[in-house]
Amino acid sequence: MDKEQECNTVSGASISAIATILIIDDDPLSLALVALQVEAAGYSVLTASSGEEALHQLHSLPRTSFPTAFLIDMQMPGLAGKSLAGALRILTGAATLLLAMSASGDSIPDGYDGFLRKPLDLNAFTHALAKPGQPVPGDSCSNPAEVLRRETYDKLAAMMRHADVREIYTASVNDTRTRLEAMRSNAQTGNLASVRAAAHAIKGGAGMIGATQLSGIAARIELQNMNNEELTQALDQLAAACNELERVLDGE
Repeated sequence: MDKEQECNTVSGASISAIATILIIDDDPLSLALVALQVEAAGYSVLTASSGEEALHQLHSLPRTSFPTAFLIDMQMPGLAGKSLAGALRILTGAATLLLAMSASGDSIPDGYDGFLRKPLDLNAFTHALAKPGQPVPGDSCSNPAEVLRRETYDKLAAMMRHADVREIYTASVNDTRTRLEAMRSNAQTGNLASVRAAAHAIKGGAGMIGATQLSGIAARIELQNMNNEELTQALDQLAAACNELERVLDGE
């Protein structure tokens, strides 16, 4: 698989016409942005912030109104991953298309029909729906050295007013700074599980808006076993990345 295809893959199920997509993601910013993109592509959208909420919604719908496809984040707490896929298959049937999405990884998880990288590439998504079983062409993976992924910013700018786009980025930076304060406190007390959980949330939100430097630093904090000095440096880098992102946005 070449670089243009390695971030998005699909195999298995087949699908003809899509009416409604149910998007499941525990990160509010990620959920809102993915829903915005999918709606812009002409699909009807349902959203759920957890696997449990998704199942509750489905139980309240007649079978004729079930979504034809699901777009599911792979890093949620609670009912998620293979267990969620199994529950959805039992409720909706084997023909339902289940697409996994995550900011990391490049292979199709067990129980799913395809995998898409965050931030969501709309062309890759529509290809996955139209031509399951074929490699999904998409953008190359983001370079973590970039402060802001230009293509992601331009896509958002094409869908909403400049002020609304800036508000999304400002909210992400403010959220990161708030979490950063708690991360420093938790690092001092040795509560590394909370530090990693906060880093995961930052990684997902920043990745969805193309803030690749911010997302990359957060991913390192989440996934690497750092000593106290390394963690302090990484948290300082996270703060600096917020400042750098604001500087880049001020030039827009």
